[in-house]
Formats: sequence, structure tokens, C-alpha cells
Amino acid sequence: MRHVAGASYLVLLEEIHHRLRPRTYLEIGVNEGQSLRIALPGTRVVGIDPEPLLRDPGDATVFPLTSDDFFARYDLNAVLQGVPLDLVFVDGMHLFEFVLRDLINVGRYATPTTTVLLHDCFPISAETATREHLTYLWTGDVWKIVLCLKEYCPDVAVSVVDAPPAGLGIVRHLGASASARLRDRYGEIVDRFVNLDYSTLEADKAGLLNRIDYDWALIDSLLPPPAIRSRPLRLS
Repeated sequence: MRHVAGASYLVLLEEIHHRLRPRTYLEIGVNEGQSLRIALPGTRVVGIDPEPLLRDPGDATVFPLTSDDFFARYDLNAVLQGVPLDLVFVDGMHLFEFVLRDLINVGRYATPTTTVLLHDCFPISAETATREHLTYLWTGDVWKIVLCLKEYCPDVAVSVVDAPPAGLGIVRHLGASASARLRDRYGEIVDRFVNLDYSTLEADKAGLLNRIDYDWALIDSLLPPPAIRSRPLRLS
């Protein structure tokens, strides 16, 4: 286990792929495909993005849709051909309510070993964490989802690795029950969190966002136990 000083979230994402060796990988927010291409050979890869910019998806299946439209039109189990959902990376629209809906939809298909990763959960400043895209490095208000899960789904484990530039959230034990809870109280949750000010974090940002160091002695304990980690899928 090693501490990786200064390594980016992409390095962390790549290492998680190597440690979990997921059979299936879902990415919401493909853009140019930098993170999508991290997936290992033998992993069934599905990407969702309304305007994907990658030129060659390789073996990945990319749906040019918003995540809302994808989950309204498709059964993810069918898209994955019945193979369980092992790893998810949510990096779509960086607004709280969009991330909330993505977790509600992903949760419907999550299994006890599903790991969900959330980009930009540990913003670097109030200026970059606004709901308006006003800065080059913009994290939006994704950070609010950590507070939401802690309050509404205490049975869901959420931690945020302080990986540059703005953290990577690790969510475990998201499932149908948590999904239904969030769905049923969606309006209430949005009303409560959408206008929550960044100043909420000033008293204890690290504690409120469940921050942990970029240290594999800590990170590895957040991933599925080795005995039940998935194995690569042999594609026919």
C-alpha cells in the first residue's frame, strides 16, 4: 500500500480499475474519453454522454444521450447482458440535482459489490464550487451529494479521497432501497440542498465531506473485500 503524493484522480481511477478488475464499467460523462480509456481489456464498458467528443470508443458502447434519457429508454441490465454492475464513474453535469438523479438511477441496478465513484466532491474554493460555470476549473455543487447521502442514506458508505484537483468520492452499498428513498424524497431533497451555500463547509470541510488522504492503506478498505471482488469478463 502506498501514499501517492499529488497524483490526480485519473491515477486513482486507473488504480481502482486494476485492483477491482471489474467485469462491467459504466461512465456517465464521457467527454473526450480520457477516463473511459482507462478501463481494462475484458471489461464491458458503457458510456453515456449527450455530446461525446471521443473519436474512437474502441470496445466501449457509448450512448449519445443524457443520463436521464438513457435510464428512461434502456434497461441497464439488458445493456450489460445480465452481467452485474461492478464499477461506475459519475462525471456528468456538475450540478447537485443531476448527480442525485444519476445515483437514483444507478442504485436501481447496484449490487452489494458495486462501487460508485463521484468526480469533484472536494472543491478547492467557493469560486469554483458555484452552480454557474464562471471559472476554468469548475466543480459545480457536486459536493452537496456527500451531505445528502449522509443525511438521507446513512446506510450508504461515502468517503472522498483528496485526489487533485478536486477529490474523488467513493460510494458503497448504494442499492434499490437507497435509490427508492432518494427518489421518493427527491423534491424535498432538492429544495433542501440546491441553494445550500458553500459557507456551510467553512466550519469543518474535511469532516463534513468525509475526506480521507490519498493513501492506499485507507482507500483499499473502502473497496469490496478481496474475496468478493469481481473478475474480468471474457468477451466472446
